[in-house]
Amino acid sequence: MRNKNRYALDLGSSKFCIAFLHAKGKKSEIEIYTSPSKGMKNGILTDFSIAKDQLSILIEKAEHKFNTDIDQVTVGISGSKTTSQLAESYLQLENGQIDKKIILSLYKQAIEKTSSCEKITLHACPLGFQINNDTWYENPLGMRAKTIKARYFILQADGNYAKEIIRLCNKSGLKVEHVYAASFASSASFLSHTLKKMGVVLVDIGGASTTGIIYIQEKPVESFSIPIGSDSLTQDLSIGFSISQEEAEKIKRLWGAELDNQSEILEVLDIHEKKKIITKEKNLQIILPRIQEISTFIDKKISKYKNQIGAGLLLTGGGAEVTGIEKICNHVLKIPCNLLKPLALENLKIAQDPYPHAFSGVVGMLLLEEKDKKEMEDSSPKHSLTSWFFSLFLRQ
Repeated sequence: MRNKNRYALDLGSSKFCIAFLHAKGKKSEIEIYTSPSKGMKNGILTDFSIAKDQLSILIEKAEHKFNTDIDQVTVGISGSKTTSQLAESYLQLENGQIDKKIILSLYKQAIEKTSSCEKITLHACPLGFQINNDTWYENPLGMRAKTIKARYFILQADGNYAKEIIRLCNKSGLKVEHVYAASFASSASFLSHTLKKMGVVLVDIGGASTTGIIYIQEKPVESFSIPIGSDSLTQDLSIGFSISQEEAEKIKRLWGAELDNQSEILEVLDIHEKKKIITKEKNLQIILPRIQEISTFIDKKISKYKNQIGAGLLLTGGGAEVTGIEKICNHVLKIPCNLLKPLALENLKIAQDPYPHAFSGVVGMLLLEEKDKKEMEDSSPKHSLTSWFFSLFLRQ
């Protein structure tokens, strides 16, 4: 890890949070500060002024906690504001040697094909290069070819929304270094090569939405977003029991979708401040249908890849911490579903313990940025093309 302090920002519907990576002795540590979300609803910026005030408060308190000045950040875009597609580009070379200029031309061609006034490209991952309409290669540099075709996984964000998020940061005194898709940052940082090669789906259950990214043969092939998140569980409990959102959130965290001991009871105050007895059995009757709905939507999104997903589905995000949710997903999807266990990273400590799934996106952005910088500095032949691609992405 480099010694330079780095900061990543997540502006979600449930919370605003900032992660701080810094040197601590011979190791690096990531600390996180969070505050309630304001000015955001259902993953959309709804009140710029309120959001700016809340972000300014977050920065001030985080600076005090971290004992540092925060003036630049990497910021994440998630939820329905990101989309993905596959793109191809093609060149005739007259049996010329493939160099970085040719790769750059292919890259630019793919970006131009998918560009529009409404979208900005966040990530463009090369999936392979086909020489002379025959064999596919990961790194064709130095080879000779008459024709070359490239295939890319393109992950984009709503352009207007991204500009508003950047403007929000700027108005709060922050320079935005990079914009990442939070789901891609989590997957690139926390999934091992083995899992990606086997085929895996990483699903982040946020407050307002559920996002996912699918890897087949170690490559990202599709991302998706579902406009339902863990806040819907809270809302259902609030309405079903006629209690406040705060009380409903406590019940969700306490019982979740746990199937054991359904005779348990709990005394709460309803919206009229009167004592009310609720049961765990009734809690399940309310919460199970919504989790099953989320699982069914995920199943539809991944259906065409199911026979290639050997490592199953991994859950992260705040909603993944709802007790028993992975068992329900497993029952609906009929593939292994487990909580994400982040890779153990050498010389790095995440201050929160146990690992906070609610912060996968913001932590992933920090780790991805460090990984990108390291790849760019690695001049070995093995990494030369990968490093060069990373340098292109970071300039956007």
